[in-house]
Amino acid sequence: TSFRGEVMLAAEEIAAASVMTSIAVRLGGIYGPGRQYLIERARMGLLKKRGYPHYTNRIHRDDAAGLVRHLLFVDDPQSLYLGVDNEPAEEGDLFDWLAQRLSCTVADPDPGDRASTATSGRGVGSKRCSNQRLRDSGYTMRYPSYREGLGSLLEDVD
Repeated sequence: TSFRGEVMLAAEEIAAASVMTSIAVRLGGIYGPGRQYLIERARMGLLKKRGYPHYTNRIHRDDAAGLVRHLLFVDDPQSLYLGVDNEPAEEGDLFDWLAQRLSCTVADPDPGDRASTATSGRGVGSKRCSNQRLRDSGYTMRYPSYREGLGSLLEDVD
């Protein structure tokens, strides 16, 4: 329903109407070398939990590139794939994991921060996406969750 979403959907519809075979891939939050915003925020002490569950869907840069390459060689591809890792992450759990690895802290939510994701602008986007269709096509994630993907980035820096 956002402007960005409407533009992306319109682009997918144009591609689908083409005489050429098209495949739409909707990528989650891309992270990896050069895209370490979350790690930087954690190190600066800027992570803050919400007062309610909020799910995020991410994908390592290498898996984003790998799945696109993979789909070029699938015999009978579907028209749409979700490019996310195998595990939607509850944001607070991800923050706790990252803070433990970096020996930093995560701020607790404000006492009044209990709004439902349906009414809070901050909660927009909370969803659990599945990459099952991609896995069914034969693709195996190199980084199946944020633990492996972010963990590899932390090892490169440590």
